[in-house]
Amino acid sequence: MKAAFKPPFIQADFQITGLCNAKCSFCQCWQNKHSSQKELPAKVWIDTLKRLKMIAPIEFLCIGGGEPLLYKDIFKVIKGAVDLDICTVVISNGSLFSYDNCKKILDTGIKHIDFSLDAFSDKHNSMRGMNGLFEKCIEGINLLKKINPNISLKICTLICEENIYELPKFTDWALRELPIEGISFQAYSRVVVYEGKEWWRNDPLWPKDKDTIISVLNCLLDKAEKDTRILNDPLQFVKFKEYFLNPYNDLKISCPAGRLNFSVSYTGDIIGCMAEGSIGNITTDDPVEVYIERCEKVREKASLCKENCHFLINCYFPLHWKRWKELVKDMVKEEEVIYRPGRIIFPPEIRGITSSSKEGYPALIKYNAHKHLDVIGKYDNLEDRKIPYPYFADIPCIYFCGDTSEIHRWGVGLDENDFFKQLDKLKEVSSQHIDCNIIIGVRRTNFHRLDKVYKLIAETLRQKNTGILSFNIKPLKGIKKRFYQYLDEINKEKKDERIEFRVIDGQLDSLLAVIEKNAGVDDFNKNMFLRALGPVCKDVFIGPRFLLVDLSGGCNVNCVYCRSFSPWKKKYQGLPRPKLFQFLKFEVVKNILFEAKGLGVETILFVGGGEPTLHPQFREIINYIKSLEMKFNFSTNGTYLNLCNEALVDEKCGSVTVSFSFASKKTFKLIRPAANYKIMRNIERN
Repeated sequence: MKAAFKPPFIQADFQITGLCNAKCSFCQCWQNKHSSQKELPAKVWIDTLKRLKMIAPIEFLCIGGGEPLLYKDIFKVIKGAVDLDICTVVISNGSLFSYDNCKKILDTGIKHIDFSLDAFSDKHNSMRGMNGLFEKCIEGINLLKKINPNISLKICTLICEENIYELPKFTDWALRELPIEGISFQAYSRVVVYEGKEWWRNDPLWPKDKDTIISVLNCLLDKAEKDTRILNDPLQFVKFKEYFLNPYNDLKISCPAGRLNFSVSYTGDIIGCMAEGSIGNITTDDPVEVYIERCEKVREKASLCKENCHFLINCYFPLHWKRWKELVKDMVKEEEVIYRPGRIIFPPEIRGITSSSKEGYPALIKYNAHKHLDVIGKYDNLEDRKIPYPYFADIPCIYFCGDTSEIHRWGVGLDENDFFKQLDKLKEVSSQHIDCNIIIGVRRTNFHRLDKVYKLIAETLRQKNTGILSFNIKPLKGIKKRFYQYLDEINKEKKDERIEFRVIDGQLDSLLAVIEKNAGVDDFNKNMFLRALGPVCKDVFIGPRFLLVDLSGGCNVNCVYCRSFSPWKKKYQGLPRPKLFQFLKFEVVKNILFEAKGLGVETILFVGGGEPTLHPQFREIINYIKSLEMKFNFSTNGTYLNLCNEALVDEKCGSVTVSFSFASKKTFKLIRPAANYKIMRNIERN
């Protein structure tokens, strides 16, 4: 029986009302045709919290809207949550904090209130579509602090096209002038309604100037590192920057949707993932049952999802909550690449002409051969390594063929130390503020990762760069035309930075032509072609065709030739049975299979240390493989084939290999001394 899912803790988000008195340009709540008479009673919300606490601690409850103070029973819900010992935060636009409302909300025992404040007066009022809102919000903050100086107040600020230019100045003012404990930032994204991946392209609030994005977010990052009142982790500003520069970037954030969150709309709909929609309703469904059972598909999809939605980049990122940060510290992966010279590794073609009889290798790299360029490689045409147009000054030229020493080596035909020499030279011109020319040699080993080469250069120069988009080799049809258009675009974009992307590989053009030609054939097998393309480009574009999974650590026979259960093995004789008879958990197997499908694996092979059909959920595993439209093969001793025949006799089962290593009772007993003849007959029949 499958173990019930149990999260370490829960973050609950209640959109407690659909009503709002502001008309924010980035939200449609105020357009809802929603009546306060249809709002859920306080008891429903409180009972939901009580049920959720039966699963795991609720570390954090966020109550929002609409404007939560428009909800008729708001103070009852807050009081109920506080009485359940749940850290509760109300997020408000600050328009309704009269003296009476301030007293009522403080009397609930709440300790945290967040106010949405995005810019200075005129800009904020314009963004929120409500005259005087900025002033009312400031008045509410001051009034709450006056009544109860111990209340924790914070402001939450949206980063968008309307306010990004003044955010550094606004941040300094807010922390200096307002009686608040801190400020947190959120990147602009669609919140209430899922509108697909392309929603941002024509959105007027999407930040457009890349230089401004980099400058402002670098500034906020610097402030966050120095001032703890900026509540975002500094790394989050790095992710914000990557997100705004290219919303398709893989931000290396593992989505915990369906694992830690429990979000409910004002209609009672339970939302595991915004893109998936409702998976239940707290008025008709048991929250515990929904969280454990119905969130299963949400959890499966979230493990592979790479879409940078509002919840991923804002809500799920470790912020200032201590418990949250402790438990999800491994959720965000920061790739820190440290480049340093190591042992020199010579390519085979150079090692073959190098005398190894002497102590060490002779100097093969003549760095003085060209005073501007330190790479003298296997390319005969020196013009490939020079800037074609003269400059007013004799400035150095630096040359890269990759973002790692190995990829660079393939391009220049030299040992890996050359990469680090180029990198050191780049650091030197950066530290001394010297102008330089940079050539990025484009060849079949790096044409699909030029963005990474550029990123390395930009980060080393510490320049305010705009980055470049990555080139995706898929779709393979039309790849040649797409690549040369891409090459022209990035060369035009980076010309002012004295960076040139130059094709130095005479075989690249023919390779792109071969890809196009093959992709146009009727029976073209894309997956097999991508696997073959990997070694040519020295990269990996798709997962393996076959994946071997060892399901079972147990077996019901003891073949003398078995590496695990042979009676001739003394080690096996002394082990307790539970040490051997272990199975991969069903959840683990499902995760493996789901990820394998995403990688392009086509066939699963069940083979290994034990008998796969002994797995208690073998048939469920087979059915799950079929639901993923994958094939499977497996090896078995044949004793339980009769229990799973129906699951095997279709096109998804490629082959079943049976260990049939006997021809008589005598040989059966010699090979499987502990097995009885009933098993033998069963194998023959099956």
